[in-house]
Amino acid sequence: SPAAAQRWCAMKRGVAMSAACLLPVLLAACQSARVPDRISVTSMSLIVDAIDPAHAMCQSFAPTPHDVSTFFRIATEVGGPEFHDRAVILPCRCEGTLTLDGEAWRFRINAGGAGYLYRADGTRHRYLCEKHCQRVLVRAFGAD
Repeated sequence: SPAAAQRWCAMKRGVAMSAACLLPVLLAACQSARVPDRISVTSMSLIVDAIDPAHAMCQSFAPTPHDVSTFFRIATEVGGPEFHDRAVILPCRCEGTLTLDGEAWRFRINAGGAGYLYRADGTRHRYLCEKHCQRVLVRAFGAD
């Protein structure tokens, strides 16, 4: 019947409007778990464990501040047990300080794709970048 068809169309429009209104809220919730785009590396140094037999591989490891920012924007934050199960720790890393949206943090990125952010109040976040960071890590190793 025409009346039933009109009710059906009105219901579909209502569902579409509800979805359109909820989408920005859902996207904002997802984005709040990500590292902000405003990352500024304020200091950085490279560290190589010369005692580790594999330390020669670190000769070409030279990430830039841009590499550090990119790492934390695309890496995935993980919990402690998952980090310890999956992190690849190589004998070279970069560490230093950065600001995220005006807050000071210390960072550490291991050449194997494991990273940390630490704040003075004891806050600590662990990151893994296994699939999306190959380009960043390859460039950091001077192979780009």
